[in-house]
Amino acid sequence: SKGKSRPWLGEFADYEWARFVAHSGRAAREDEWINPTLILKRFSFAVPGFYQALLSATDLPTDSDEKAMSEKQPSCLAIFRQPDSESVKSLELQPAAFVLLEEWMAGKTPGDCAIFLAKEMNLSVEALLPGIEALIQTLKAEGILLKIPAIQKARSNRAKNPSRAVAPGKTSSRS
Repeated sequence: SKGKSRPWLGEFADYEWARFVAHSGRAAREDEWINPTLILKRFSFAVPGFYQALLSATDLPTDSDEKAMSEKQPSCLAIFRQPDSESVKSLELQPAAFVLLEEWMAGKTPGDCAIFLAKEMNLSVEALLPGIEALIQTLKAEGILLKIPAIQKARSNRAKNPSRAVAPGKTSSRS
């Protein structure tokens, strides 16, 4: 409708562009463990839902559709091409899973991230590892991870030197 505010429209365009980029991405190399087509995005609106609804719609959105689309529904998304097909998929992630993927994509090791996350959550690495291992299995099954990374390093390093629980990429002042 003419003159209506569509605050979600910019994010919708960003989502469509991310899907295009993921679809056009290069194939994985043998040594990669993260899908090279993976794009991580934070949205204020439920754009994947809008996208699917608009693809399957036979009519233009109604006023009630427009109102629902304008309500904020923050989400963290992984957008990627599935490794064995040309299909692009979006997967909504919990914020902690989103941050772990961001850190892994930035080159941090899974072990270092487990140590950092355990410290941030005030948990032992041992208490956190089952959740991280389950997340890794899910991400592998979805096609976000191409291989299962080794996170045992975090468990063994923590046992040897518990004071080394520092942020990934940072150094401890203790030696």
